[in-house]
Amino acid sequence: MIENSQFDFRGPLTLTPPRRPLVWAATALAAGIVFDNFLEIELSTWLAFLLVGVAVSFVTTVRQFSFRFASASVLLLILAIGGTRHHFFSQVRGERNIRRYAEPESKSARIVGVISSSIEIVESERGPRIPPWMEVDTSRFTLRCEHLENGPVWTAVSGHLRVNVNGHLVHTQVGDRIELLGDIAVSGPVKNPGGFNFQNYLDRQGVDALMRVSHPQAITFLEDSGHWRWMIPRFREAVRAEIRSVFVQHLSKKSKTIALSILLGDRSQLNAEMRDRFAESGTMHLLAISGLHVGILAGLLAAVCRLLNCSPRTTAIALIFVIVLYATITNHRPPVLRATMLIVVIVLGTLGSRRIDGFHVLAFCAGVLLLWKPSDLFDIGAQLSFLAVGAILWSSSALRFDPFKGNLEGIPVSERWRFLERLRPVGSFIFRGYVVTAAIWFATLPLTISTFHLVAPIGFALNILLIPWVAVILCLGYLLILFGILVPGLVGIVAGSFDWTVQVLLSVVSWAHELPFGHFFSPGVPVWWLIGFYLLIAMVWQLYGSEMVPRRSWYALLIWVVVGVSLGSIPPQREGLRYTILSVGHGLATVIELPTGETILYDSGTFGNGRRAERTVEQYLWSRRITQIDAVIVSHADHDHFSGLFGLLERFPVGTMIITQPFLDFQQRSVQDLCEAASEYKIPLHIVSAGDEIASSERNGIDAVRMKVLHPESEFHSMHDNANSIVLTIEYAGRRLLLTGDLEKDGLDALLSQSAEVFDVAMAPHHGSKYSNPQAVVDWSSARHVLVSSGDRNVVARLQSEVGPDTKVICTENSGAITVEVSKEGQLRVEEFLSGER
Repeated sequence: MIENSQFDFRGPLTLTPPRRPLVWAATALAAGIVFDNFLEIELSTWLAFLLVGVAVSFVTTVRQFSFRFASASVLLLILAIGGTRHHFFSQVRGERNIRRYAEPESKSARIVGVISSSIEIVESERGPRIPPWMEVDTSRFTLRCEHLENGPVWTAVSGHLRVNVNGHLVHTQVGDRIELLGDIAVSGPVKNPGGFNFQNYLDRQGVDALMRVSHPQAITFLEDSGHWRWMIPRFREAVRAEIRSVFVQHLSKKSKTIALSILLGDRSQLNAEMRDRFAESGTMHLLAISGLHVGILAGLLAAVCRLLNCSPRTTAIALIFVIVLYATITNHRPPVLRATMLIVVIVLGTLGSRRIDGFHVLAFCAGVLLLWKPSDLFDIGAQLSFLAVGAILWSSSALRFDPFKGNLEGIPVSERWRFLERLRPVGSFIFRGYVVTAAIWFATLPLTISTFHLVAPIGFALNILLIPWVAVILCLGYLLILFGILVPGLVGIVAGSFDWTVQVLLSVVSWAHELPFGHFFSPGVPVWWLIGFYLLIAMVWQLYGSEMVPRRSWYALLIWVVVGVSLGSIPPQREGLRYTILSVGHGLATVIELPTGETILYDSGTFGNGRRAERTVEQYLWSRRITQIDAVIVSHADHDHFSGLFGLLERFPVGTMIITQPFLDFQQRSVQDLCEAASEYKIPLHIVSAGDEIASSERNGIDAVRMKVLHPESEFHSMHDNANSIVLTIEYAGRRLLLTGDLEKDGLDALLSQSAEVFDVAMAPHHGSKYSNPQAVVDWSSARHVLVSSGDRNVVARLQSEVGPDTKVICTENSGAITVEVSKEGQLRVEEFLSGER
């Protein structure tokens, strides 16, 4: 049986908490990994530390030092092991590693290597706002590099590439030796505040560089590598391919997508819309194979063994065999491996009539996973998985009190209410379910908010009610797999039921997603607060056998929560005007932060799929703790200037949308979609023209910012969308900024015909294009800084040669996000995110 935390909130003031040496060991191992990741300790230091740890542990054992001193020396040794293991995993690369040949700027390369992972087919996003040329599926896999064509000779190389192929790659499989022709690169640095560090993510996956192949025909099969190590991966892929075939033949498209996710762990077919629906209904965890899925499989198998009257030993062997086999054919994510190890240990312990401490077993699983792959410590899925199981183990103490399991013998009950006795198991299930759910929510919510900025209260109410339904879906899914492989003639019977149950689940998720106040978005919590919270959680759970009174731990935790909530409610203070051009490639996304507290967007879009601009702006706003947008200015009707607004309108309350009359060209589908989205979220449209001012009221003695429209005139209407761009001036503390959108042609002529003005900073119109005559804009505005939003690294050199040395040209592709700050005293600073230059 499993033992858990032995305490009662109402209990005595002194306790004898259980000893958990494996919890201490797992913590020391994790500490070593953290130190190596953030302190960048040299390998020689770790090796010296490791030798010292071995020597001290040996001496303490031989000389029989005190228990505490011996324990400390062992923990020191384990910490050194964790740091050394992580260093070898993430930082040690050979002299011929493929990363040495790759740069942020992609270049053509021909490489020979062996496919070392399954080949995933990732469906592209499709829709009216996605250009047809981007609606191409991608084949993705990892390549173990062997040789690189270097001029007339082949050079031996090592390391791993993540390869993305445009189209479906069907003529190769894991273990094949292939030759590829494509573009190789390393992921560039983070270019925006709050941005995602993709290179760090790749490092944690053991990937050294990226390769893009334009077509499957650019990949040539050379030979089967023939190594025995590929036998199990090939068996795995053959089974997965057979199961996929069953799903494709017998399920509808949506049901197939859900089946691949919850039964095989393959989420490559999930589109952004479906992901958002599950996330915002608080049910995203149902799509990721975790302890819930593995536990239901184990329960189903145990029930079958009981029906067959199998002995405990036979049942244990069957459980271990099936669970390990299932883990083998899924996606090998940390939650799956953790659940598999947990169940195997519990089964073996039960078979041996051993009492098992749940936290001890959890620590053992964590230690094994971290030794195998240290980077899993930073995997959000692994973190949430272990926190959730820890919360379940801790909450078992609260489940000792169950109001539905009391003894009612001798209590007079009317016959007409006797039927309620039969509902007691249902009431007990709901009570216990909500207690466990509350514990999981309390433990995981801060980390969830910090990572995803999403809170879904509807998920708390819904999940416990959905678990029985999901259990039915999983049982039908496992039967579907079994019949599909062994008894194909009976697949249709199960497939119909599975399809129907999945459709019901999707309907409930869609309803929950659309429910008012079912979810909301929030800025994250400070890292220091997050660390303090989880240290206090460890004390409340008594992970380390602390003698601290549970009441005091609870009081400290509750005070800490109040502190976090109070800090989160304090609006960020602004010292002046802040204007930021974010790096979104070919497009424009800018944020204007006024000293009076308002936030205004001037465009938010990028070429092609607008999700890049949407995520970039969202991450920036969260990093600045901005929770609402007071106004959105859409400069003109070009897709790359507003394609990122659609998701932002859902995530942030928006006060108004400012446009011009020429923008309302409903022959453009994307313009119509944006206006409909504004209507859906009850955002008023405000039409402006030259001479209009966008009001910024004086507040708390802070001077207002004056924003004035220079173009277009009310009667101006060009046949060119770019020429209709809103030209905006921003004035504060004696400084002036000029925003030009994509202004060119007759619109540019109209602006230049006005009296010349003096500006400190000007935006180069139309991403610095030579057709927009940036030289004329600089001459007209006398700007000392010209800012360019572009994905072309060469634009700086060209424009700098045109405007001369007295004007500095800065481009987002070279410098990352560009921020202009104006203090209340009128001091102006221009900061480049990548270099930090001002």
